Amino acid sequence: MITENYKDKLTFAYEIFKLLKDDELSYFYRGTFSQLITENLISLTQTNLEQSNEPTKIKKKVYFIMVESLQNIIKHQDDSENKELSESGIFLIQKRKDKYFITSGNLIEEPNISPLRQKIEKINSLDTNSLKSYYLEMLRNGTISEKGGAGLGLIEIAKKSGNKLAFDFRNIDNSHSYFYLQTSINSGIAENGENNVNFPSNGFTIQGITSLHSILNNERVELIFRGVINQDTLISLLSVIKAQLTENIIKRRTISLIIELLQNIVRHGYSAFENSEDNSGIFIICKREGGYHLYTGNYIENSKKEVLQTRIDVVNNLKKD
Repeated sequence: MITENYKDKLTFAYEIFKLLKDDELSYFYRGTFSQLITENLISLTQTNLEQSNEPTKIKKKVYFIMVESLQNIIKHQDDSENKELSESGIFLIQKRKDKYFITSGNLIEEPNISPLRQKIEKINSLDTNSLKSYYLEMLRNGTISEKGGAGLGLIEIAKKSGNKLAFDFRNIDNSHSYFYLQTSINSGIAENGENNVNFPSNGFTIQGITSLHSILNNERVELIFRGVINQDTLISLLSVIKAQLTENIIKRRTISLIIELLQNIVRHGYSAFENSEDNSGIFIICKREGGYHLYTGNYIENSKKEVLQTRIDVVNNLKKD
């Protein structure tokens, strides 16, 4: 039987699953944002967008805003002597009902907060035509920071999404805060109409993200993927994970296990979504206690539970030889 110790470990994974069970797509990355990891996250999104039935216009918006958000992190994330702080940025994309939500969080130094807040408040005060004019004005006369750009990426995100930017700053220490930025993209019948700053009625609010980020930091979560899992998704996920893992011996063993876990969902899971033949599931990877903890979850028929439970009990009672 599953021991209480294992049940405790699985409780966290199940709570995450319940939180995301209504999402058609959601994934979270927490850690260091390098150019390689950014490229792999973009590739993973592209794979899922290509497999969706979304109009091309919506796909392009989601892709563009994701690229801009990740590039903003790469350009403007600040470093800290505290390694855990510097390596705990967050990026997530969520599709729920008729909206996509794209959120990023990165470390920022205190002197940079006020100018950034003013810039976003200015962007949020403008309508579509004024945004275009402001973009051209900043292009001609804007002050370029040491890290490049003049807030043009933020203006582009607001223009492309057609919605306001939600944001927040969470104080970490005397020198640093986390800067959270969120935008939404309407899809389907909700494509028209501008939202206000408090737009997330179905997805995570900024306040919800900050709370969730704390949990992910505490649990040392590096990646969560919730959505359709097929061979294409599996390949894209592995690219992201390989870029995260550094120790070669652990890397080979971990990748081998991840392939087996995800292949089980591909072969034996069920779809949670209408009009989809692909299997849906959840995959979580955490790094703690000197190693990696891997979790997967998928739907099965109730009639198969006892057989599966028996097989797991037999395996758990076997010695290594």
